Amino acid sequence: MAHVLHLVVVKILSPFRSRKTKSKGKAVALQNSSDSERSSNDDEPSRLNDHLDFVSDEEVEDADANEEFELDSDEEAQLERELEQDLPDETEEERRERLSKERAFREVLTKATWLSKQLRFSAQTRSKFKKLCARLLLSLPHSLRRPIDTRWNSMLCMIEDAIRLFPALLVLEEELNVRSSKKLKSSDLKLLRMLSQALMPFRTTTLLFERKQVPMIHEALIYIDLLRDGLVELAGQYSPGHPMRGIARRGIFVLDKYWKISDETPLHRLAVLLHPSFKRDYFAATGWKPAWIKEALDALYEMWNDYYYVETPPGTSPAPLLAPTSSGTIHTSSFFSKPKSYVARKPNPIEAYLNAPRVLSPEGQPIDGFQHWSRAKLAGEEHDGLTNLALDVLSCPATSVDVERAFRSSGLQVSALRHNLGSARLGQLAALGLWSKADLVPDGLLKDRKVRE
Repeated sequence: MAHVLHLVVVKILSPFRSRKTKSKGKAVALQNSSDSERSSNDDEPSRLNDHLDFVSDEEVEDADANEEFELDSDEEAQLERELEQDLPDETEEERRERLSKERAFREVLTKATWLSKQLRFSAQTRSKFKKLCARLLLSLPHSLRRPIDTRWNSMLCMIEDAIRLFPALLVLEEELNVRSSKKLKSSDLKLLRMLSQALMPFRTTTLLFERKQVPMIHEALIYIDLLRDGLVELAGQYSPGHPMRGIARRGIFVLDKYWKISDETPLHRLAVLLHPSFKRDYFAATGWKPAWIKEALDALYEMWNDYYYVETPPGTSPAPLLAPTSSGTIHTSSFFSKPKSYVARKPNPIEAYLNAPRVLSPEGQPIDGFQHWSRAKLAGEEHDGLTNLALDVLSCPATSVDVERAFRSSGLQVSALRHNLGSARLGQLAALGLWSKADLVPDGLLKDRKVRE
C-alpha cells in the first residue's frame, strides 16, 4: 500500500521533475538550462550535484525496481488524451501560459531541492542558516529536509520546511550571493503552498494507516476511496489547464490503474462486506454500480460455499449474530481446508448478517471488525462457518511492510559468525524477537530459564 502511494506521487509530480537516464548502470539526471550554473558558494562540496537529481547512488536499485510499475506507452497515451479533454479549444497563447505555469512549479522545486542539498552537505551554511532562523524567530526545527526518491513523503517534508522557513531562505540566498536563476522569489511561496495542498491527501491517508501497527485489508479500500475523493475535490478547485488540476487528474488516473489490480482477488470486497460497520451499505454509499455489488456478493457466497460452510449440528441454537459476547481473540483458520458441499438451508446466515443493522461504536464510529468476530467465535457463534471466513479475511494485513521487516530482521540473524544456524533455530529466534517487540515476553523469563538450566 505504501508503495502504491509512492508511485502515485512520483507520477503526479513527474511534470515538475528532471528526467533520469541511465549511464553505466546508474541513474543520472539530465541537466536543464535552469540548472546549468554553478553556485559561487565556496563551501559547496564536490559531491553536491548542482542539478536536481532526486536519486542518490545508494538508492539506484530501489529506483530501478519501480520501473516495472511505470505506465506503459498505451497508458501514457490514454492519460494524455484524458488531460487534453480538459483543453478542447486551447489557443496557442493559452498553451504558452499553461507551459509557463508548469515551468514555474518545476523551477521552485528545483530551487528548494538545491538549497536543501546546500544545507545538507555544508556545515558552515547549515550553521549560518540556523542563526538566521533563530534571529527571525522561526519555529523549530531549523532544517530543510531534502527529498529522497524512494520516499514520497520526503518531498512533502521539504515543501513544508520551505514554507515554514521561507523568510530565512530568502535572506540566506542573499548572504550566499546565489545567482538569480537559483533564487527563490516571494511569489514562490504561493506555489509551494499549492504543492503542499496537492500532497496533503496522501499525508492524511498515510497517517490513517499509521494509527494501527498493522493496517488491515478492509481499511485499504476505504482509505483509497478517501484519497481519491480528495483528488477529485482538488481538481474541482482549479480551471482546466492549471497545473494543479493536472496533478489531481494524474493522481486519479494512476490510482485507478493500481486499484484495478485489487480485482484479481475478492479479498478487498469481502473484507468490506464482512465488516459489521460497513457491509454492503458502504458500496451503495460510495456509488458502486449494482452489477459490482452483485459480483462482490457472489464472491462472498462462493468463498463461503466452497471452503467454509459447515452445517450447524442438530439441536444447537447459536446466539443471535450481533448479540453482545464476552471479549476474546481466539481464531481458527480454515481458508485452505478441503472444499465442502453446501446444501441450501433456511435461514441463510449471510443474508441474516447482511440484513441486520450495522454495528457502530457509541460515538457512531466503525468498530474493530476482527474483535467483533473474535468475540462471536469465543461465544460459539459459528454461523455455519461464516465466522471463520470473516476472521480469515479481516486478519489479512493491508501492506507487506511487517512481512518485509520480519524477513529482513531474520536475515540479519545470519552473519559470518553464525552461518551454521539451522532453519528451525532461525525461526525460533525470529519468533522470539517479534514476540519481544510486541511485549509478549514477560520480564525476566529468559533469565529465569537460564538459571534453571
